[in-house]
Amino acid sequence: GTPNIAKLRPSSHAQVPAARVEGPFITAWRPPRPPVWTRSSGASSSSLSACRNLALPPPLLLEAGTRRCCCARVRARDPSSAQDTIDATATFVEYGADLIVFVGGDGTARDVLSAASSTTSFLGVPAGVKMHSGVFAISPRAAARVVADLANGRLIDRVPREVRDYIEPESGAAAARDAVIRTRAYGELWVPEVNDLLQQTKVGGKETEALAINEISSYVTECWLDDRQTAVILGPGSTCMEIKRGLGIPATLLGVDVRLPDHSYITDATASQLLAVTQELSAHVVLSFTRQQAFLLGRGNQQLTPAVLAKLRWPNDYTVVSSRQKLLALQQRPLLVDSDDPALDAKICGLVDVVTGYDERSLYRVASPI
Repeated sequence: GTPNIAKLRPSSHAQVPAARVEGPFITAWRPPRPPVWTRSSGASSSSLSACRNLALPPPLLLEAGTRRCCCARVRARDPSSAQDTIDATATFVEYGADLIVFVGGDGTARDVLSAASSTTSFLGVPAGVKMHSGVFAISPRAAARVVADLANGRLIDRVPREVRDYIEPESGAAAARDAVIRTRAYGELWVPEVNDLLQQTKVGGKETEALAINEISSYVTECWLDDRQTAVILGPGSTCMEIKRGLGIPATLLGVDVRLPDHSYITDATASQLLAVTQELSAHVVLSFTRQQAFLLGRGNQQLTPAVLAKLRWPNDYTVVSSRQKLLALQQRPLLVDSDDPALDAKICGLVDVVTGYDERSLYRVASPI
């Protein structure tokens, strides 16, 4: 169905007390049929374990087609501490949240950073005393706009932004006279960025698709050119074709090719060859999507069978590439996955990090066609 990140409660089809879904949330989806909330049955072992470690009740699961999303109330200590925020963030990251929205200031952002993952996106709702970090929307309403745009399929950049916090001045009269506001950088969080909705955002310009493909190819090629530990599996299409050329592969436009760790290669690899590669070697897949049908998996790259994909970790072992123009041409339709394994497809659905230029990324929606 069409995803929709909702306001901490399911749609009007399901009558669930608001208190049962208070606190930080992951995602909720507009389902194709009335949703059903269940207590813990079917929850992943990792989410159940995380809830036990935090002394939480079992998570609520929203059944919406093949997609399940967890909303758990985080029970803070009394008195609460920074560790509550860190534990809650770690729980959501372990569950595999696409986007974590937090409310607070720079101190809260530092706590979130302590348990953050580079595969998860974060967005701060400004509500603190100190607001020096670049991870916050300019207002709560702006934060809601970012989330709504993601849910509705708008192409949104994904960028690393600094987490900064105030440095306490030295004591003493002289220090007080010369005191200035000083901040320190503690690290970066990956955030969805929309022009004018995030603090200190950059303004992007128009792109030429040929130039964008060249930049994508240059970036991905540099990432893997000297690697001798990983088999790089490259899907079909013109963007992947340029990457194959950059890696020195006599590439096929419509085939799936492999650059092996010893820098030898397999061209137009079969499903059995790909399965052997993923069974014997550490592997990473680089792929794009079909321009008209928007299929990321299941059309044009059927060599990537469920058996092959099961050997890979989503999203760690994948790089999705596309120019912004190609994504915008979808007119907010989601990328589609149809691997012939519904459980595998469900793991991939959500938000995906797409390389759209040289070290530039955007977030885009992935869904099942059913």
